[in-house]
Amino acid sequence: MAIRRRAAGIEPSTVTDVVLIHLAAAEAEFWVSPDFSRTAMPQPVPDVLRSVASRFLDEYRDHLQPFETE
Repeated sequence: MAIRRRAAGIEPSTVTDVVLIHLAAAEAEFWVSPDFSRTAMPQPVPDVLRSVASRFLDEYRDHLQPFETE
């Protein structure tokens, strides 16, 4: 990443935001309490997905700015 940034002539001090994820509000809402009842997945996949989603939201909830439109 640093090589690309340097090649583009971008100084680190000028970077104000880094976008990691585009997240629709509906997607964020789903991951608060995911329902996999209509999906066939082997165990422990559903529980692992719920755990990872929960940890992600706990860590980044205050930094997410979900969008409402498609």
